[in-house]
Amino acid sequence: MKSLELPIQLEKTSPPSSYALITFKVVISYEEFIYVVTFLMIQSLWYLPKELIDDYEVPTVIFKNQLKAFHAFLMAIMVSFTSASLVIFLRERFHKMADYFRKVSILTFVLTLLIIFHAAACHCSSYGTSAA
Repeated sequence: MKSLELPIQLEKTSPPSSYALITFKVVISYEEFIYVVTFLMIQSLWYLPKELIDDYEVPTVIFKNQLKAFHAFLMAIMVSFTSASLVIFLRERFHKMADYFRKVSILTFVLTLLIIFHAAACHCSSYGTSAA
């Protein structure tokens, strides 16, 4: 199982005479990381300011006047979240199927990030150029 290692270091500051460096190593698999990040991204959509474009609520933070980019983002994030969930459920018994869904999850997560960066670049490049 491929995993990410996130070292976390804590210093014991009390009492001052006995300093000790405590190192923790958090090991999380790729699918668990993608599962958590996509879940948080989906949940954060509820709290972003929105505007109506063709009767659809679109977040104005990144996707202002970009309905197609927002729909592409939603599709990519749903596929990434679902495939990460499937990997978590299938990795114990069905290794080949879990490997397939792991690849799908990673690819669609990268696609999700690319859509966000593209929408943010378009939003930043059009910032301040609207005619009055």
